[in-house]
Amino acid sequence: MLARIKNIIMLLIFYSLVLFLYNNAIAPMNQYLGYNITNISFIQNLIVLFFIVLPALFLPVTIKKPSNLIIWMLFLFSYLPTAFIGINFANSFTNYIILLTILNGAMGIFLWASTLEFNINGNFNFNFFGFDKLIFFLLILWIVYFVWELINFRFELNFVDIYTRRLEAREVSMGVMAYLISFLRNTFIALSVYLFFFKKKYVYLLLVLLGLLGVFIFDGSKTALIFPIILIGFGMSLRNHWIKSPSYFLGISIIVVSIAVLESLFNDSYILSEYFVRRVFVVPGMLNSFYFDNFNQDFFGMYFSGNYGNTFNVFEDRELTYYIGSKYFGSPDANANTGIWLTGFSQLGVTGVFIISFFSGLIASLINVLSGHNFYYYGALVGVLTGITWSEQALHTSMLTGGVFISIILMYHLNNSKMLNINW
Repeated sequence: MLARIKNIIMLLIFYSLVLFLYNNAIAPMNQYLGYNITNISFIQNLIVLFFIVLPALFLPVTIKKPSNLIIWMLFLFSYLPTAFIGINFANSFTNYIILLTILNGAMGIFLWASTLEFNINGNFNFNFFGFDKLIFFLLILWIVYFVWELINFRFELNFVDIYTRRLEAREVSMGVMAYLISFLRNTFIALSVYLFFFKKKYVYLLLVLLGLLGVFIFDGSKTALIFPIILIGFGMSLRNHWIKSPSYFLGISIIVVSIAVLESLFNDSYILSEYFVRRVFVVPGMLNSFYFDNFNQDFFGMYFSGNYGNTFNVFEDRELTYYIGSKYFGSPDANANTGIWLTGFSQLGVTGVFIISFFSGLIASLINVLSGHNFYYYGALVGVLTGITWSEQALHTSMLTGGVFISIILMYHLNNSKMLNINW
């Protein structure tokens, strides 16, 4: 009980800091993009606070398996932004209440499904005599070389024309290499951080970081820089046994947002507010609200990715995200991705949210089983990355481009390769 009370207090502090930054820095600076401040009554404020702390009453208070990390990442990077600032983008306060109620149900279903165990045979039957290790190394080396050849081996760390580079990168046809490059941002960074901190194998992380630097130079992808920072920090925390409970993540978030507040107050600068707090704790809540408002006319309807309000009018996922981007941000080039829950809502209404929650819980349970005792630390890294990925990608796209499926295959291989099971 004391742990839950501690989490509730930290959530209230966290909310007050984010709200201060949103009202005094983020919303005024981005008013031209539709950021606004909604005045609500005292009772409505109490309801907002209720939904902010409600999940703290049933989410796990200890970190014992990767699924615990996954649900806490979804809570931090998808649910909380919606609870914090969703009211500023919802069509009505009623919509806000309904959306938060659905998301609480989604987390409950995920937690239940993640307890369903898989029986997987792990007899370590395969002996590749080190060839699988060589293949991993050569594959990473080849991807890194391809990325740098793509940018003609030029080093231009430019943060100004990010969106221009992103648009230009979309026009480059890379075929299967596009998927392999995406594995650098997820599967291989998680593996290389694990090998660096827990197996003292340093070359893999150096190669992956070099490749991700090239990815950023090529397409301006901020995740190519953010994911390594997050996973390296998490890996260091795991190695030093700093992570005792989920309150660790709340504490880190509070510290970062507090620094952003101090920056805005005393340095008249908004770098952290604009490029971190807004992106991490505001944008996901905005997008969740937009998706819900767009597809909630027929609340229990069977929506597929289609035109506004037209049931069974199917179109591609890419068209869905650009449709939302065009409608709410006024740009046909705006790719407005959201996480697993609201993507599920856009496809199958509230039924889709609960179906997605069930299957994502099963996937989390599979990660639990595969990580087991031998690869708990690697499973923890995969869990953090999976939770963050699911907070901003649809479930089906996350499996391949988000690296979730490849990470699962790799974990299975590690459990069943005699040499890697011992050495890695």
